Amino acid sequence: MEKLIEVAKSKGIGVENLTKAYVEAKTAYNEVLKYIKDGNLEEAKISLEKAKQKKIELDREIRDVTTKLALKNAEMIVRSFLIKTNQSITIAEKAIEYAKSRGRETEEAEKDIEKIKGIYLQVTYLANEGKWIDALRVTKENAAHMIGFFTIIEKIKSEKMNTEVFLTMTKERIRKDATALVILRKKGIKTTRAEIQLRGAINEFSIAISLIKKNNVNSAILHLQRANRLLREVEEFINANS
Repeated sequence: MEKLIEVAKSKGIGVENLTKAYVEAKTAYNEVLKYIKDGNLEEAKISLEKAKQKKIELDREIRDVTTKLALKNAEMIVRSFLIKTNQSITIAEKAIEYAKSRGRETEEAEKDIEKIKGIYLQVTYLANEGKWIDALRVTKENAAHMIGFFTIIEKIKSEKMNTEVFLTMTKERIRKDATALVILRKKGIKTTRAEIQLRGAINEFSIAISLIKKNNVNSAILHLQRANRLLREVEEFINANS
């Protein structure tokens, strides 16, 4: 009971009536136990009836608070679901648009998106009506389908993040290699071939950036791989002459 009161308070739910009913019920039952301990069974019987009534009142307050708590939890889950689904739909639509531009078949993916949109709109409607429990039920009924959809989206986001990390690393390698070649050149070491390779890597890197801005990630990765090979050769030259 104390845990329920604590959780309800943390959710911003009023617990004054529940707390009062809990204290009164607890006091009433303690009174019964005291009379029994003292051997005063007549008073114990009278107090027991009072305690039972307090228990009924307590149960009513428990139902009220647990219902409010369930609604609060449902609202929180549904709101989170709507935000995540909306973001995921946007990502998925961009992925389909990109796939189409590459001449790929997207009919099945588009059907899946339409189904997801249907679920999203249904949950949105119920949420707008304040029917959080019903909205939560819809998300649970479609859980298997939604989990599969979210898994695909997380994969897309992961691939994008990995590409961004690789871009940052490549940019830093170009900077370090350019500095290292300047130092070697000042030492009188012939760096012409390595500098040509570095310029080639910079060119490949620039093309990759341009392709990524156009959402052409697959082609960008090919150019990043070429840049990586050229930088590896430049770095082998730097290490051999340092």
